[in-house]
Amino acid sequence: MMESATIASVLGLLCGLGVVLLLLLVLAPSILGKRLAKTSFWRSVSKWPELEREGDGWRGIVDGLPIEVLASRQQASPTLRISKLDLRITAYTLHSLAPRYHKIKEVRTGDATLDEQYTIAGDPLAIFALLDAQTRRLFKRFSSVPFHLENGRLEAELGYSSALMPWGIKLAKCLLPREELSDRLKQNIQEEPDPLVRRQLLKTCLDGDGLDLEEQRALALVGIEDGDPICAALGAIALGPEGEPKLQSIVLNKKVTLANRELVVDEMVSHECASALEFLLGKREFLNSPELEGAVEKAARAIVRVSKSDAEEMLLQLLEWEHISAIAVELLARVGTVQAVEHLLPLADAWLTKPRRRAAAKAAIQAIQARLGDVDEGRLSVAPVEDEGGLSVAANRSSPLKNG
Repeated sequence: MMESATIASVLGLLCGLGVVLLLLLVLAPSILGKRLAKTSFWRSVSKWPELEREGDGWRGIVDGLPIEVLASRQQASPTLRISKLDLRITAYTLHSLAPRYHKIKEVRTGDATLDEQYTIAGDPLAIFALLDAQTRRLFKRFSSVPFHLENGRLEAELGYSSALMPWGIKLAKCLLPREELSDRLKQNIQEEPDPLVRRQLLKTCLDGDGLDLEEQRALALVGIEDGDPICAALGAIALGPEGEPKLQSIVLNKKVTLANRELVVDEMVSHECASALEFLLGKREFLNSPELEGAVEKAARAIVRVSKSDAEEMLLQLLEWEHISAIAVELLARVGTVQAVEHLLPLADAWLTKPRRRAAAKAAIQAIQARLGDVDEGRLSVAPVEDEGGLSVAANRSSPLKNG
């Protein structure tokens, strides 16, 4: 029995040793790799002649930038810290603790990847002046580590990657304060390869109040020559009447994608470009495009909203186009006068008119009657239309309608 117990004890001990050896074989490369990475990292830092060992890290001035590479027991990896950068931009990655302490209004750059990786805030004009294509690429190199830029100081965990330190210094050089923004913004518009970023840049520059009129005009002249139709439209809108021919040519150009033509109309509507919209609504090639029905509707609604007194004539012309006449009837109910009733009565009475269209015309006539109120002094008189009632034009009255 004693011999059996001894054998079992020895076997147990050997098994335990085997497990330990197996763990060592598995973990040793990882431990050794981390040790070698740390050694290699600090060796690379020590080779920077501008840096000197001080306390818990290395400090010095590199290319005019105050650099610190810090390491302490509380930190998982060394931290790169660079100061005296532009104060007008704040940025941090999802890995940073900063979001817990900050509630800030984000600035979207138009670069989908960067906007997903970072929260960016600050002076929009300064941000777009700083974040050219090269600077955004440098930001993206730090997207997987805790990174925080605020109050002119950049902090990023390096993770014992010797490659990140020079990239961080390059990024810091791109983030130095810049006095003149307009020249930098103009250069970025001309050199930026991503049209979505150029669009966002132009919107920020031309719709904001950070630039004077002369600077905005200079940027608009650059934008109107852009090969992207939306950028060209934004520049044209900023130029006012001078840019209207460009807007019209983009919308009427069938070589431009339907989506972009609709986006240009959206921008015209949001900026209330009334005269350019009125021009389009008078063009057969714009009205005779069923695929642009949504754009026509937006344009018509904008004209009614911006210039109600001038909208009626335009809406009466739209009645001629069956695929958009319903929009015209609806809007005439809001702004139409006696003249509108004269054109709506045939639609309400004609047996060839589609039932829904006929009902809409009747409803519009009744809405005009309700809106105009007492019209005994005018050319409008009440007369039955089938069994629903409606308005008609009195034959013995020719004086214009007097609104009370």
